[in-house]
Amino acid sequence: MRISVFDIGGTFIKHGLFDGAALSEVRQIPTEAHLGADHLIAALADILREELQEAPLDGIGISTRGQVDTAAGRIIYDPPEVIPGYSGTCLRQKLQSALDCDAIANLPIAVENDGNCAALAENRAGAAKGFADCICVVFGTAIGGAILSDHQVYHGCAYSAGEFGMMQFPDGCAGSMYFENYASVTQLVQLVSAADASLTDGRKIAAALDASDAGAVTTPVSEAVDTWAQRAALGLSSLIHIFNPPCLVLGGGIMESPEIFRRVCRETQSLLAPGFETVQIRPAALGNQAGMLGAGYLTLEAMQR
Repeated sequence: MRISVFDIGGTFIKHGLFDGAALSEVRQIPTEAHLGADHLIAALADILREELQEAPLDGIGISTRGQVDTAAGRIIYDPPEVIPGYSGTCLRQKLQSALDCDAIANLPIAVENDGNCAALAENRAGAAKGFADCICVVFGTAIGGAILSDHQVYHGCAYSAGEFGMMQFPDGCAGSMYFENYASVTQLVQLVSAADASLTDGRKIAAALDASDAGAVTTPVSEAVDTWAQRAALGLSSLIHIFNPPCLVLGGGIMESPEIFRRVCRETQSLLAPGFETVQIRPAALGNQAGMLGAGYLTLEAMQR
């Protein structure tokens, strides 16, 4: 089996081949997002032409930023300042037109939001394997996520469910703010760098915390991380109380830090009402290959249908 998979981000396009279980020939190229949607599609088509010269493909899977109409393979919305012209693009149709060959005309082409793809991969082969239902929350410069019910993504009526970062929280000055403006990694960096100006990104903060037994973390830094963990826990505990999931997966590079993951779990569990403590909170297991793997599994399932 030979499925070509892509993960389209604002900075890089990751690509690989999926055989039904694992990835091979993984690489990445710059998205060159400022050049727009047509340039991006041409880049995907160039890669596919190379692959088709080597051997036939059984399908194509695309994990992408933005809100996605999975039935039409269309990008509903993505902030226009990232990839100009991407919103409204029918990715499936344009890719078929760009290639315009019999080898791709009848291939299944699955297109799905990157957070949903990552959640599917974690459910099929990662931290949420064995659970029919789960919630995935990804912490980065923003906060994203996905809802899985009976192993399938819950999309909502307009393919936009799972935008956990848009939950609103009271703010004494502005009235309210989005969860991602309250507890994203961007906010963590702001809180911690105010205590130690040398800690300017998530990796440095995680390294300092994970080395804390060597005295690398000052008390103000530790307190700042705890403040952020409490903020994250407010949103996570709300999701647990709404969905009552058996499994909650926390993704994003910051959750690869055992100490940060431990603190977020501790604060979240402290907020849970009786009857909700059975949720298993786990760190994502598949890293930055989760989007491509999820796109591969989706394409495989489309082939089987």
